[in-house]
Amino acid sequence: MRILYIKPTYADVRSTQIDEIDKLHAAGHQVDVHFIRIARSRAGQPWWQRAMGLVPALFQTAKLSQTPCRYDKIIVYSSPPLAFAPFIMRKFITQESLTLVHHDIFPANAEVAKLAGPSALFKALGYLQNILTRQANHHQTISAPMRETLRSLLGPEASIELRPLSPAAGLRIISHDENNWRKEQGFQDRFVVMYAGNFGRMYDFEPLLESAQQCSPALAFVFVGCGYYEKLLREAAATNKNIYVFPPQPKVRLTELLCAADLHVIPLRSGAIKVMWPHKLDNLNKLQCTVLCLGFEPNLPKAETISPDALTARLNAFAQKKGS
Repeated sequence: MRILYIKPTYADVRSTQIDEIDKLHAAGHQVDVHFIRIARSRAGQPWWQRAMGLVPALFQTAKLSQTPCRYDKIIVYSSPPLAFAPFIMRKFITQESLTLVHHDIFPANAEVAKLAGPSALFKALGYLQNILTRQANHHQTISAPMRETLRSLLGPEASIELRPLSPAAGLRIISHDENNWRKEQGFQDRFVVMYAGNFGRMYDFEPLLESAQQCSPALAFVFVGCGYYEKLLREAAATNKNIYVFPPQPKVRLTELLCAADLHVIPLRSGAIKVMWPHKLDNLNKLQCTVLCLGFEPNLPKAETISPDALTARLNAFAQKKGS
């Protein structure tokens, strides 16, 4: 089978072959892979600048959709918004099978992240996105809550396949006594509360920062990554000695990093779990890490969900249990 695979990637991240593409190759398929470069949004960036940043992706997909080759299957991501539209048009001409891969769901994800522009324009774009999405032959998504959201949008007859993301390769449990990353940072005698990942708009870090103000100095609040809220976190670290902010760590140290924490917290905004999936949870479950989740609706297996108001008391309880 000959497959055309179109995947978005941030312009500041080196493109790599993802697991799904490797699996297609291993199954004997001929896969033509193209990566669509998109730019990250910046703090304070107006909606029209964010929209203009998506224009290059639309031009890239439009150009790729004009290839004279014929494929047994075309696989395209549903994000960035409307970038897949040229392949919907191509489908009607060539009758090729088109699969949309949903790692987030627009426009609901933009509403949760408070990225919406003018109401009338935003609603029109969302309506157009939904109409175009329904024209695909098949759909793939990465979590059960997202599949239910898609089902409500596309109808009960839509072909929606659940394909969870695989944990990162090479993960293994490392004890604190053997953890060099934890020792290098001087956290041997601290209770480490960690968030490691994208500091993006789908997350609400305020509850963690408030807990850092209220909890004992024995707790270290460690944030590792980059993204929209990096400035907020670094400003908090400058005024609170319990807060530490580190840049993204090399992939070869991912296991050490994740195992360095006593507790991981994933603070999603309300409603986010229905329109995106925090892949970090797959890695943490693989390592049998203790995880607290905020904003997970409904509760999910292997993830303890609590309200933001209960976070400080729960963190103190964990720290006291370790110290006893």
